Amino acid sequence: MNKYSLYKNEDVIQEYDKDRYGGPFGQYLENVEVETFLSMIDPESERILDLGAGTGKLSIPLILKSKEVLSVDSSANMLRVAGLKSHKLNIEIIAIISDAHYLSFRDRTFDCVVSSRLLMHLIDWEKGIKEICRVSRKELVIDFPSNLSFASLDILFKRIKRIFLPETQVYNKYSIGDIAKEIKKNGFQVVQTRKEFFIPFTLHRLFNHPKISNKIERIFRKFYITELFGNPVTIKAIRKNNSRNILPGEEIK
Repeated sequence: MNKYSLYKNEDVIQEYDKDRYGGPFGQYLENVEVETFLSMIDPESERILDLGAGTGKLSIPLILKSKEVLSVDSSANMLRVAGLKSHKLNIEIIAIISDAHYLSFRDRTFDCVVSSRLLMHLIDWEKGIKEICRVSRKELVIDFPSNLSFASLDILFKRIKRIFLPETQVYNKYSIGDIAKEIKKNGFQVVQTRKEFFIPFTLHRLFNHPKISNKIERIFRKFYITELFGNPVTIKAIRKNNSRNILPGEEIK
């Protein structure tokens, strides 16, 4: 089962947030990821595309910060959950179902494109980056698994496991150099890179204790090990020629 069919499965959707962000460490992980993205977005970016929005991990905090957010995902079920979560907070998510490889927006429609946990699943990651760069006027913030990390062993384990259990979800890993090169080819330049964890999430979930995880990770950061082998990688890139081809106040189409 590939990513696109997996995330349209009702049973998977119902357990998605619980599996990834349930429990003490899961909640801690979600907070770290959200804070990382929010800290890297230019405060002046108002019109934001959340590509691969899922259940609203980034969309909801951005809306709460009064940003104009469009949430895009290939799974209607994921977006439905995001809508239910936003409704409880008395806010509204504007959502569109779309394939990340073929976005139906004009060039430079958004001030910023954010994308978390998407690139790792794309069939054609280069096409995905091309589309992200095409629709962004000013900046992009995306994350991806690093092929130079301790966590990459977990990726290898899942690929081996899939031989025996075909339903096991696998994903791709990338080098920062390859991603930066592709981004540059599409008119952007990487200006910031962050890595948050050295220990794979699987082990942190076994601890399931944020304070312990934080102390362990602080040790690795202190000795610059996370800087070299951390995962995931979150990067910010800005457009080299930041000219605008849409008028302020113009509706997103």
